[in-house]
Amino acid sequence: MDGHKENPAARLGVQGVKQSSFNSNHYTRPPTKIVRVLSAFINGWVGHRFQAEIELHDHAINLTVSTIQNKHHVRIDRETITVRGYQGAKTTVAKYWLPEDQIDKANALLLHFQQRRGAIQ
Repeated sequence: MDGHKENPAARLGVQGVKQSSFNSNHYTRPPTKIVRVLSAFINGWVGHRFQAEIELHDHAINLTVSTIQNKHHVRIDRETITVRGYQGAKTTVAKYWLPEDQIDKANALLLHFQQRRGAIQ
């Protein structure tokens, strides 16, 4: 042992967290999946499940959309489209977006989540 203390954040795969802030009670947590997705929708994101995996790191966008709609009462619109999937085969997916008349409701929900996590006083 060389006396070097391993950063527990690095061991857990968390990048960009200093040792001292990780051990405090006030470290910054990454946003939750629902906050990431809701923020993306508010900022005009339109996409389907394959795009959501890459761009939002959400591997089950259909479930996240369902939660936003059914639990939090913010409507997310969708349409069925055909895209190229595995090995170029055509597959049917839903394309999702936040309609303009739901933006205020979505912003209020986002503010609620941020306040609950202590990100905003």
